[in-house]
Amino acid sequence: IDMPLISGVGLSEMLASQTLIIFVTGHPEYGPAAFEKNAVDYLLKPVSFERFYRAYLKASQLIRLRQNQDTDPAERYLFLNDHKGKKKVYLREISHVQAMGNYLRIFYQQEVLTQRATLSQFCQRIDSSRFLQVHKSHIINLDRLVRIEFNILHLDNGLQLPLGKTFRNKLLETLGPHSLSG
Repeated sequence: IDMPLISGVGLSEMLASQTLIIFVTGHPEYGPAAFEKNAVDYLLKPVSFERFYRAYLKASQLIRLRQNQDTDPAERYLFLNDHKGKKKVYLREISHVQAMGNYLRIFYQQEVLTQRATLSQFCQRIDSSRFLQVHKSHIINLDRLVRIEFNILHLDNGLQLPLGKTFRNKLLETLGPHSLSG
């Protein structure tokens, strides 16, 4: 913030609006001005590694969101391992993902691929507006959900999955704009 010739806030005004800025300073009084300039974060010295890493993760997530917005949602994909190598799978084709420890079973079209990964690793690579965790071991593609009956979710491929009690409110909140009643 306190630099020769120009302040950090002044410099941020000269940068492109798409530039992500994390302020690191010993001056708490500039925090409000920094956030008015859309700072990603404002770190006060001394900064612990944990606090710095959280700011980094926040900026990384914003970068991923921007990259995802630049891609047509229908064209987003992952390369997944199968018995012949790596296979391109469009996210729109995935109905749901089931966690089994450090492995995932990814259900798409009429196939299931097993991957060595965790749910959180999967979530980092997908469009979080279309996929939602509905159980401690299940993520669904919301575009494939056709019915909710109490604590059972029905997908368009005929599969039924459990809806965890702790995930029910988040699901209903997410579906709210698409619902005529609560």
